[in-house]
Amino acid sequence: MKILLVWPTPQPEIEVLIKELTNAGHEIVYWVGYHSVSHLTPKGAIFHDHYDAWDGKPANALKGASFPPPSLELIERLYRTESIVLSMMDKHYDTAPVNERKHIYYSMLSYWTGVLDAVNPDAVVFAIVPHTVYNYILYELARLRELPHLVSKTLMLGRIFCSMTIFGLEARSYVLNSAVLPVRIYTTCR
Repeated sequence: MKILLVWPTPQPEIEVLIKELTNAGHEIVYWVGYHSVSHLTPKGAIFHDHYDAWDGKPANALKGASFPPPSLELIERLYRTESIVLSMMDKHYDTAPVNERKHIYYSMLSYWTGVLDAVNPDAVVFAIVPHTVYNYILYELARLRELPHLVSKTLMLGRIFCSMTIFGLEARSYVLNSAVLPVRIYTTCR
């Protein structure tokens, strides 16, 4: 299975996750993570620094890529997303006027649509509930495309929260019993 992984965490967690996913036969085609662990990027995968994504900068491997602007149909289908994202921008783009925020939103919408088209993942896996502009846009695009997407968050030692939607329509708790957690979570929550 081809996975777009949004997992900005330090070692050793990400090292174990990548190893277990690849050992289980999954292919990580795109990974948003911390620059300090970018050397762990699997062969053939595109690495994107979390903070660059947050700033609306493309992955280094895609700096020369040109993606078309979002279609009117896509913009209309994501009108709720636009409203949420413009408010989310209070955190990182607090001094930007509304027109600049809209430009950033449409640029990110174009970029992440292009990424999904280019890498064609079978699933999108998030380490935490999407709460920054880029990962919320990516979450909504995955949902719109009906791509399986997993949102997980460690709640306490030995437990993990897993949700197919960030709005809590399907949520389960699983006991962790080994390092193969990410693979088991994904196959359980499909």
